[in-house]
Amino acid sequence: MTRKKPFNVRHYVHSVTYRYHSNRWRWSPSFYVGTEIPIDRPIFLLGTQGAGLTLLSRILQRHEDVVTTTGGSSYWTGSDEMHNLLFGLLPKDYSWHHVPAQGENHNGIFATDNLLPLYARGRDYIDEGAAQQYRKRLQGVLRMHGATPATPKRFLDKSQTNSLRVGLLDATLAGADPHYFLMLRNPFVMIWRATSGYGVLGSLPISEEERLGLAIQHWRNLYEAALAEEKRSRLLVLRYEDFLATPETTVRAVCDFAELTFDPAMMPQKGDRMPLGSAPDARKGFKWYPIRPANNAKHLAKLPDWARDQIAAHCAPLIERFGYGPDA
Repeated sequence: MTRKKPFNVRHYVHSVTYRYHSNRWRWSPSFYVGTEIPIDRPIFLLGTQGAGLTLLSRILQRHEDVVTTTGGSSYWTGSDEMHNLLFGLLPKDYSWHHVPAQGENHNGIFATDNLLPLYARGRDYIDEGAAQQYRKRLQGVLRMHGATPATPKRFLDKSQTNSLRVGLLDATLAGADPHYFLMLRNPFVMIWRATSGYGVLGSLPISEEERLGLAIQHWRNLYEAALAEEKRSRLLVLRYEDFLATPETTVRAVCDFAELTFDPAMMPQKGDRMPLGSAPDARKGFKWYPIRPANNAKHLAKLPDWARDQIAAHCAPLIERFGYGPDA
């Protein structure tokens, strides 16, 4: 007979509070109606899963002027991806697509050759009706978290699919001066990590060689799409390894680029208490304090020669530009 686990009150309260913040927009009148709020220099974090976006997002959310879909500086460990939280309310070109293609769950593979046409959107793709609806939802989030014309807030979003929509977002938010941060991590690590069991790819009933091919497509297409807008957008490229090596220096540079005042209290510190209703990984102390060096070595140690050669062959320009290698 299987013994039931004892009821965990703390876990229950965290879970309920997390769901409350994630769904607060549903019953918040200010999300739907109110004074038109100026959209002021929104911040978009771009990159792939595992590239350090969550850590950077949480640091920036501790700034008193920054809000995400789920909250402000008093609640900085919730969900921060608008394309998930407002799925069904956002126009389709600004959200997820759920169609049977390479598996219905596109998490981690949405930039493969097969799925790229569903998500890649440039400046000329804009539909003014959809753009107006997107701006309306973003203004609703700002109002819901206390922004007014006199006291504006800076919206932050970590929706990874935005990596393929920088041109569309620029056109949609013309005049709002959006800022983008593109985070990279060693592609030999990220591609093999996805191939060997992290995320959706690990559950697809295909060979390891096929999984590697999809992981390469996703990584290469995502970064090529974002970097194609580099000269026309306010975009800063960051390397995850540099971020972890000199976290405060990197965050100061991020704040300077984003036009935010740096406060040392934003940084992970011993004794930080996770807000009630924190995301599950934050409750367990992950992705916060202490900042741990990238565990690239354990993935590189398992990287077979055939996979290394394929990654090097298909991603060479980006690998060379950003100084990565299978031994770095």
